[in-house]
Amino acid sequence: MFSFFQSKYKNPQIEKIYKISPKEIDNFYKQMSEITTFCFKQCSYPKKKSGQLNDKEKECISNCMACYLESLKEVENQFLQIIQSLISEQLKKK
Repeated sequence: MFSFFQSKYKNPQIEKIYKISPKEIDNFYKQMSEITTFCFKQCSYPKKKSGQLNDKEKECISNCMACYLESLKEVENQFLQIIQSLISEQLKKK
């Protein structure tokens, strides 16, 4: 699954534009792969003969991914608040 994310979403320009290291990008791909694998395991039911996901499975996986991404956004907001308070404290000391 990890290689799927690398091949599908890897854009060499990302490193140049956003100054993100290759290691950070690889970590992101690994995390997304783990989340996708977890959601797929949580949501897959016995498959149809075609091997395609049914609508219920697709919806479950979509909701699972949305919950994970929302929780990541919340963690990001908490870190930003911490960073802002640390910056404010440093500015007050000057």
